[in-house]
Amino acid sequence: MMDDDAVGVEGLREAILRLAYKRNMIGIGISVYDEEVINSLLRAERYANLLAFATSEAGKALEERGIDVIISEQPDVELVQAIGSEIDGAVRGTLSARKVLSEIGKRGFPIERAVLLAHHHVELFLIPVGIDEGEKVDERIELAIKTASLVRTLGEYPRIAILSGGRLEDRGRSAKVDTTLKEADEVTDALTAYGIDVEHIGILIEKVAKKFNVLVAPDGITGNIVFRTLTFLGGWGSWGAPLLTGLEKKFVYVDSSRTNMRYDRQIALASALCTLYSKKKVEE
Repeated sequence: MMDDDAVGVEGLREAILRLAYKRNMIGIGISVYDEEVINSLLRAERYANLLAFATSEAGKALEERGIDVIISEQPDVELVQAIGSEIDGAVRGTLSARKVLSEIGKRGFPIERAVLLAHHHVELFLIPVGIDEGEKVDERIELAIKTASLVRTLGEYPRIAILSGGRLEDRGRSAKVDTTLKEADEVTDALTAYGIDVEHIGILIEKVAKKFNVLVAPDGITGNIVFRTLTFLGGWGSWGAPLLTGLEKKFVYVDSSRTNMRYDRQIALASALCTLYSKKKVEE
């Protein structure tokens, strides 16, 4: 079992741990030496075979702890290029987001991510989470549809909450608030027409703890602020952000924040996604 609040007793986290198959080869990028990071990699060996893509300084430390390593001057490039060949899936780890995401873009995948957050018995996917993601209504609708599909694939029923800039009765107080309310209504209507269980909750983010497992922010900047507030101030655990556009093509990549210094959760998620999307048979 993973320690403290990392493991739930039901739901998405339980499904991930059940599907995290030890024979999946997961690559992780490591650019700096940190004892907490290395310890989390050692814990994660129960969920996958690991191959680190690291700079020379970090790579030597990993080798000393018995972790397989490819030492490179460009670990970000080699990590992405290895997906689907040397490794089944990847976790960014401590590598630069800009460099890794740039390499993923070269593979032809738009950057659309959904981050899984958990705290005690509450767990949810948050979208959009990148500061330049989900700027348009259509983009948020597409993100929500793909995230709902992922939730279903993990065996759960998607229940989506749409966040906006005010209470529903606040229309008319501010042009900016009115815009977020209008756009949230448009997202809600589109997802309803698509047959998804969805509710526009206004600014009442606290409602997500009651019945929702997907939260759609008004834009990527707001989503990123929510992510940082929950994880770095509120004590929520992040399980990483899968690249939604890659999953159907069996390109498994889980993004992670460099501020986070433990990666056992993200590795477990990457391994579970490899099991689901590469259709590997899990041994009993």
